[in-house]
Amino acid sequence: ADWSPLKDRNVVIWPDADEPGLNVIKPLVRALNDAGARTIQIVQLPEGLPKGWDLADDLIALGRNPEELLASATEAEDPTLARFVMTAAELANLDVPERELIIDPWLPCSGLAMIFAKRGVGKTYLTLSLAIEIAKGNTTFLGHYHVPKSRRVLYIDGELPLAELKVRMRNLCSAPPENLLLISSEQLFRNDERLNIHDEACQQKIDQMLSSLEKQDRRPELIIIDSLSTLSSGVDENDNTALEQLLKWFMELR
Repeated sequence: ADWSPLKDRNVVIWPDADEPGLNVIKPLVRALNDAGARTIQIVQLPEGLPKGWDLADDLIALGRNPEELLASATEAEDPTLARFVMTAAELANLDVPERELIIDPWLPCSGLAMIFAKRGVGKTYLTLSLAIEIAKGNTTFLGHYHVPKSRRVLYIDGELPLAELKVRMRNLCSAPPENLLLISSEQLFRNDERLNIHDEACQQKIDQMLSSLEKQDRRPELIIIDSLSTLSSGVDENDNTALEQLLKWFMELR
């Protein structure tokens, strides 16, 4: 549609009384804003209207004077990024909870972290130990870093045989915590499943799994992927462009 005739006009949107009518408000506001409308207001419909009712229908069903509703129309929310701009003073007064620490002082909630080292120095033992201590909670990691409380952890293994994973878990913990969930690469392989977290379809599978775990009240608070190289084939780890989709997904998970 050509909205240019509404440039410099004061526009009031009166939506139909149904879901499509209400859903069209935001894109309509964006279109009017782009066309240069001077002001944009929205009529707040009274409750109890028949589904789909609009101004071409019987005004008796409205139960209110149309001019009265027009006069009380509210200003539409700014559809541009300007609505997210705040002053430093507003930020200082913003009521937001402080970020909790999963491990004090270096692993916060809603964070991203990478453990890296040469092959064979014990990254998997380190990350398994990390997963166990966080799942236990109220303990210390490596005898030094405080783990304030127990959190549910999902450990996604990309390389160990199932028997080796079991042995390592037994060596690290005689009584595995209930809060520690694991996905074994061998079990996936035996069931014709493959994980390549660089692939968008695989990311969607993991998202669906997390949604399913949430319905079971088992959604993890921490996800450990071991390792990036074994679970992310077909991408150059040193190429930021190639990693763009993966990094975007990591940010969404965070």
